[in-house]
Amino acid sequence: MGQINKFKNFLQAKDFYSCLKFVLLVLVLVLLVTLASFGSLSASNIIMVALFIILSSLFLKWPNIGLYSMVFLTPFWGWQYVSDKINVPYVDFFALSLFFALILRTVVAWLIKLEGDKVEGFTYFKKFFAWPYFLLFFVASAFSLLNSPDALISLKYLLRPLVFFYLMFVLLPINLIQTKKVFKRVLIAFLSSGVLTAILGLLTVIFTEGGLFARRAQSFPIFGVNLLGGNWNALAETLVVAIPCAIIFYFAAKKVHNRGYFVLLTMFLISILLLTLSRSGWLVLAFQFLILLFGFMRKSMFDKRVILLLGLTLLILVIVYVFFWAQISAVKGSDSSRWLMTSVAWYHFTNHPIIGNGLNTFNDLVGRTFVYAVEFGDPLDSHGFVQKLLAETGLIGFIAFVILLGYIFKNLLNGYLDSFGEKKLMILLLIVMAGGVVFFQLFSTSYFLAKMWLPLGVCLAGVKLYKV
Repeated sequence: MGQINKFKNFLQAKDFYSCLKFVLLVLVLVLLVTLASFGSLSASNIIMVALFIILSSLFLKWPNIGLYSMVFLTPFWGWQYVSDKINVPYVDFFALSLFFALILRTVVAWLIKLEGDKVEGFTYFKKFFAWPYFLLFFVASAFSLLNSPDALISLKYLLRPLVFFYLMFVLLPINLIQTKKVFKRVLIAFLSSGVLTAILGLLTVIFTEGGLFARRAQSFPIFGVNLLGGNWNALAETLVVAIPCAIIFYFAAKKVHNRGYFVLLTMFLISILLLTLSRSGWLVLAFQFLILLFGFMRKSMFDKRVILLLGLTLLILVIVYVFFWAQISAVKGSDSSRWLMTSVAWYHFTNHPIIGNGLNTFNDLVGRTFVYAVEFGDPLDSHGFVQKLLAETGLIGFIAFVILLGYIFKNLLNGYLDSFGEKKLMILLLIVMAGGVVFFQLFSTSYFLAKMWLPLGVCLAGVKLYKV
């Protein structure tokens, strides 16, 4: 047990020589693993194993660095390590390295407790937020394997991304964000990646030739790589997180000129979001505006001004859609594709309404639909978690997921109602962020990825810090 205490002191040491010994230890471990793996792994896989060891060792001593890195990488789903058998987005790779490091810290903390010592100021897994609700969803999803044509593929999908998103993107931020200083840095990471993606979108607008839709804001390729891993919707997904972050820093700024900078930054992010011409992004932006509106005018839910603004907003959306979007052939084709996928999802839901057709079967179900193949070609994943869950997991999976989301927003709303002043405003903006990322997944495909769940995990951690 004495060695455990030495290890504890080593992790908490801050002097230069301890850090130097730590780096030398990491290099030795990398060398040993690389030599042991040589001949059984490709050169690129050996490099990735070595990188995993370096990152895990780094995050073992400084776990918050792993958290900031993971948050910053969240939008860049297209930046992946690809080999013959696997492809791993680097946000997942960093998350897994951080998770492994925190597991080791948790084991050390448990051994220290066995020895009778107190564990103070030592970050490890202590909080397992809403685990019964997540477990309910996982079990409900597991039942769908009974109807799956390939249970092994469905089981793999259950482990990743379903179990993966809870362990990596909910537990990690909730356990690591223990102070407002760390929380602020996490928001800076979100905002920084959002600004970077907005710049990539602006580059597309500037350097792309063609008409309005050809020049819409989307990810500008860097050395031929689409970092966002998607089209204009992937850019919009990132900005609906970055915009509330910019507003948070506007209200947090003490000096007037600093507030001016954040006003300009918010206007820039909103402008790029509008330039994506993403209908989903526009709807989410309007939805976030309405949440803010209710927050600032919360005295009466039936205030005449609220009803008037709601009516005008709805009218504007209808007019824009009827006289602009609905007249464009590409939009018509997208609508037709989504309606057909919804019809396919409903048809297969009626065949297996209780436990669904099996996890990760939606693409196959759509691909077997002759009309879709003729009209639209290769099948796509469901653009919306409602259709996805009803078709794949049936009613029990869908209801369990809704209960899970309901519990999350109940915590956010309770924190808002129990707080006052600046803290209340902070939690309101976190609700704006959380509401935006979930609402977006009614039209998108990132419902089990970091793009949705890491902002939710951060919002939950923030509410814990700011509620009274």
